Amino acid sequence: MLATLAEDWKRQWRAEGKAEALVRVAEHAFGPLSSDLRARVFGADEATLDAWFDRLLDGADLDTVFGPSH
Repeated sequence: MLATLAEDWKRQWRAEGKAEALVRVAEHAFGPLSSDLRARVFGADEATLDAWFDRLLDGADLDTVFGPSH
């Protein structure tokens, strides 16, 4: 049980770190994010954060990166 808890914490910390980095880079590129978008980023799982990061590298705007069609 302790090992499972430790793995859960590691996943959570990794996701939080990715979310913080994603917000920082997105805000550097496009300006401040809305509170709704920030909440969406911090509530996302690692796979979604990774996908958004990939789109952020080539994205022309926030909708391209975080848009509902993606």
